[in-house]
Amino acid sequence: MKPASVIAVLVLLGAVTLGAWVVSPDGPPTAAPATETPGGDPTPRLPYVEPPPDPLVVPPDALVFERTGAPGKFAGSGVLTDEEVELAEENGVVRITGRITRGDAGVTLGVWRLATDSDPRPALAALDGLYERGGHELEPTDHPGLLLRRRGNAFHGHYAHGTDVFRVEAYGSGAAPALAELVDRQLALTPAEGS
Repeated sequence: MKPASVIAVLVLLGAVTLGAWVVSPDGPPTAAPATETPGGDPTPRLPYVEPPPDPLVVPPDALVFERTGAPGKFAGSGVLTDEEVELAEENGVVRITGRITRGDAGVTLGVWRLATDSDPRPALAALDGLYERGGHELEPTDHPGLLLRRRGNAFHGHYAHGTDVFRVEAYGSGAAPALAELVDRQLALTPAEGS
């Protein structure tokens, strides 16, 4: 290679470098680190997952009980009988969530979700059968799939949605209209199978 061509190449490279420095004397712009995300996500490497919506409504009036856990966590609680807890465990229920409220007029309302690991029908039949054997009469309802039973001023309704059994209940004088409103709200949120 001739010395003149080497000098020409070196001059050309020097001119390109000098031009780049004149255009951006601080160097090329830097990108934000890959681990930074807007909003301060605590686990930026994982995609954000929206939490599932709550499948239970909150009954009106003062909340007096709320619990989530394995069926055994409800044994001796006074809100589920030991027989209900045993039937739930024996029929595939793996997790229970319950909310109970009490109003000034003495009406107690409750909503329950009994999550099974597969088919909710055995748990639904067992719980409804328990109330049938206890003398609770089947009440007519406009909600297909809801098994609503009554004994005096105590109401218990059970239905299946997906792999879960849901319960709506009411106790006390004047419980019927309060239960009707609660049933409408709960079934609008998680409809009964067959409705």
